[in-house]
Amino acid sequence: FVRTWGDQSLFTEPHSLLYDRGGFIWTTDSQAHVVYKFDADGKLLLTLGKKGMAGDNASQDLFNRPNAVAIAANGDIYVSDGYNNARVVHFNKEGKFIRIIGGIKGAEPGQLQLPHGVVIDSRGRILVGDSDNKRITIFDKDGKFVETWPFASRGGMVITSDDTVYVSDVNAGSIFIVKNGKLLDTIGGLGRPHGIALDSDGTIYSSDSTNRVVMKISPKK
Repeated sequence: FVRTWGDQSLFTEPHSLLYDRGGFIWTTDSQAHVVYKFDADGKLLLTLGKKGMAGDNASQDLFNRPNAVAIAANGDIYVSDGYNNARVVHFNKEGKFIRIIGGIKGAEPGQLQLPHGVVIDSRGRILVGDSDNKRITIFDKDGKFVETWPFASRGGMVITSDDTVYVSDVNAGSIFIVKNGKLLDTIGGLGRPHGIALDSDGTIYSSDSTNRVVMKISPKK
């Protein structure tokens, strides 16, 4: 143990955590409807959304229980706003609104049903964990629908530099490793893997919310 920061005056229900390329830390607070950016010392640098205020699928500055964040190579911010809405919201690195991706609940192409994760691939495409549709939905860099991949995604998502995607699913108790829409491997028997992170050596870390532990999974030799 090293240290902590934050308390109930800051966080209501912290839901996800992301380190970006600059070493900054992003968290979603789903019950407070906000996204926070911190430096490595825990200093709050940016807040997206307004604490305690919920927005609908058309809102440009309010969320309704956001659950994940992705940061693109150019610093653009993508917020998965999915527990009550059905969209990803795209901002520039200063937090200025750019566009809404998705925004219509449903199972038709381009629609989303409880987006629960988001990553950006090397082509700038937006990959969304479309969890209630049990798939990953892909949009191009301009937010236009491209295709879907048939992998359950009620958990977290990580993508590597070669566009290999690691996606966890709490209902399947598994992590799926996917590339170009094809399954490379499945790691099962993991309880309820929710959050997921990947170390530089390929080690996977995942939070098991049923057993209240963090799992370390070493890569195959």
